[in-house]
Amino acid sequence: MSGGKALEPKLRFPEFEGNWEATKFGELIDIANGQVDPKVEPYASMPHIAPDNIESRTGKLKNVRSACEDGVISGKYEFDEKALVYSKIRPNLSKVAKPGYRGICSADMYPIWAKADRSDTGFLFHLMLGEKFVSDAIAVSMRTGLPKINRPDLNAIRTHVPKTIPEQQKIAAFLDAASKKIALLTEKRDGLVAYKRGVMQRLFSGALRFTRPDGSAFPDWEYFSLDDLEAQGNVELGRGQVISKADLRAHPGNYPVYSSSGVDDGEFGRYGKWMFDEELITWSIDGGGRFFHRKCGKFSITNVSGFLRILNSEPNYGYLYSALSFLHQRLVFDYQLKAHPSVIRKLYKRIPIPHPDEQTKIAEALSALDAKIDAVSAENSQMETFKKGLLQKMFV
Repeated sequence: MSGGKALEPKLRFPEFEGNWEATKFGELIDIANGQVDPKVEPYASMPHIAPDNIESRTGKLKNVRSACEDGVISGKYEFDEKALVYSKIRPNLSKVAKPGYRGICSADMYPIWAKADRSDTGFLFHLMLGEKFVSDAIAVSMRTGLPKINRPDLNAIRTHVPKTIPEQQKIAAFLDAASKKIALLTEKRDGLVAYKRGVMQRLFSGALRFTRPDGSAFPDWEYFSLDDLEAQGNVELGRGQVISKADLRAHPGNYPVYSSSGVDDGEFGRYGKWMFDEELITWSIDGGGRFFHRKCGKFSITNVSGFLRILNSEPNYGYLYSALSFLHQRLVFDYQLKAHPSVIRKLYKRIPIPHPDEQTKIAEALSALDAKIDAVSAENSQMETFKKGLLQKMFV
């Protein structure tokens, strides 16, 4: 691939040259007209795609059912194997899919076909996922209360395309390969997560037990509540302090601050101060009580997070974190109640506490699985970043 002029992409296959064509999106596509009745055959038995069935920014389809199964009754658009399906509602979510089969879609979507002599379906799919197209679609969708792009505005979006179909097809095939790699890594990660969940179920139910090095059994487990463990002096429960965005700006630094979010490991921002320099278990008070194992390093937590400190060598941090996380998955949490220390002391009433050596074996086994999950997740993130860069460099 090589660089080029202003109307050439930064990355390009060497067999192609010359400027791309500046055009309107509407000159590259045809959009469906006329709706069908989803209550009658053959449409009732066809797959029905709504905006919620498309994963944002990836085009992945999920949980697609027939029109009959979805119980839809209002008019829908029909599409075929060659069509793209694009959500005209909230274009900032970038929901476009390439089903590859016949079906019907919500009236909140547009079935779109490539014009045979002007564009390739796969190329259009990746073009529509690109930042420039999404940004242009957002810009013309904000004229009503509900962000929505109409046909004239969609057709009027300015874009650039290779003048030859073979170049469009080669770009699409290259990006499809990157997408397939991402999908395989995602499937592998999800499989490992499901496997770990099954292992935890067997471990914490007692169906799977470790033995001593000589093959003999460990003692039977004991069971305690968090309240018991605190009363016995095994653990200490506490809460973070108020840290605002203004505090982060006033004291810039690189120490993480964790809050109630379950996203990005609960990180709220970076700070020049720190509250802790030790191993702890923290949890989100406002975020449903999810637990996190903070293994080392200086960090802080906000007032909507709690912390658990082990005051002696028992129980094991890694083990207790895994046990609490397993029990948390089985709870139906009352978000209005919030997971204050006073709440979770009573909420976790039956925590299994094995012999310390068995705790270590359980923690090490689950940590090894976590390492595999993290490695695949990191590879997946790198591939997604790589593909995003391709989308920016392979398009004008």
